[in-house]
Amino acid sequence: MKKPILLISFGVFALLLAACSASEPATAVSTPAPTEQATDIAVADGALSLDAAAGLELYRAVGCAGCHGQDGEGNIGPALAGHTREQLFRQVRAPKGDIMPPFLEDRLSDDDVEKIGAWIDTLGEDMVMEHGEEGAAESPELSMTEADHLRLILDSLAAGNQDDATHHAQHLVGDASPAVLPLAQKLLADLQSGDIHAAEAETSEALGARADEAFEPVSVHLGMALSAAQRDDTADVEHHLESAVLAAANHNHQPEMQQLLDDWRQGDDPHGVIDRMYESLKLDHQD
Repeated sequence: MKKPILLISFGVFALLLAACSASEPATAVSTPAPTEQATDIAVADGALSLDAAAGLELYRAVGCAGCHGQDGEGNIGPALAGHTREQLFRQVRAPKGDIMPPFLEDRLSDDDVEKIGAWIDTLGEDMVMEHGEEGAAESPELSMTEADHLRLILDSLAAGNQDDATHHAQHLVGDASPAVLPLAQKLLADLQSGDIHAAEAETSEALGARADEAFEPVSVHLGMALSAAQRDDTADVEHHLESAVLAAANHNHQPEMQQLLDDWRQGDDPHGVIDRMYESLKLDHQD
């Protein structure tokens, strides 16, 4: 199978802010001038300053909203409220985790980042729990992949599917950093022994504030399917596509998920299925 180069592997518990859709070296994105469009955004979003309105427009224009939501509320990436300017610059210039390429000044200037920061400042401070805060100090720092596995474990347990939760715990053990590995092994052991209550409590504690954030399982399963495709793990691609179909039940995109699954099982054009998964997530990629 022809391997795609993944530009996104889902999850960093730390700040994630570069656009998930950026994949190719791009020409510089100029900061939106305070035009009528920026003024309209400012009015619609609560009379933002011109800098904050331009920052919101830029945030949406370069694709950040694809992971963090149109208003920074979080989706497959975390919510943005409460992040400091230092965190913002660090994540944009030298991303933490396995999510994206750095956005250097030829892509986003310091002034651009400052304007995005001015908009983030308007979101408040109550959506972010930093490591080291009360109640979070003992939890290891999670990559986005690790956090998504944990969210899927909780999702599976809530649905009464212990086997699926165990499956995600097994993958978490394989993907875990040295700091997270002891937690992953403990979760797997608890699930295999049937101690569901302990596994659920440990998973919720490790996720902290992220356990209550907005979560889109269909997108996460597609991301996991793409990660599996990169590993040439065809069985796991099929598993996550099956899970995406179930998660999309009674939604208008279920037929699309079912078609992806059917075409993957048919096996005639696996690379085409991978391309369509990227398109479904509104992500660019390179062959």
